[in-house]
Amino acid sequence: MSKEKECKTLYGSVLEDASKAIKENATYGHPHVNHYRIGKLWSTYLSVSSIDTLSDGGIRITSRDVVVMMILLKISRIIESPNHHDSWVDIAGYAALGDTMGDDY
Repeated sequence: MSKEKECKTLYGSVLEDASKAIKENATYGHPHVNHYRIGKLWSTYLSVSSIDTLSDGGIRITSRDVVVMMILLKISRIIESPNHHDSWVDIAGYAALGDTMGDDY
């Protein structure tokens, strides 16, 4: 099989699987609504936290900031599916990580 055909087969399979997962997974509600809600939570966090502004105008998001934002992502999912056990487990895991890491990265 040529490299080009191999890539098309691989990407086609990945895209088909992703499309199927999006269509079948209604656990967290409509993807647009879920991602909008995540964006609102993240925007609020970034606006009230002590994020460092870089000299080029960008911002420095630490590993701990990422942990908090991942917890917010899980909270967004819980808003839609409060009985989804995995989201609660994930929050506990992220909380444990956040408690043990510094802001060095």
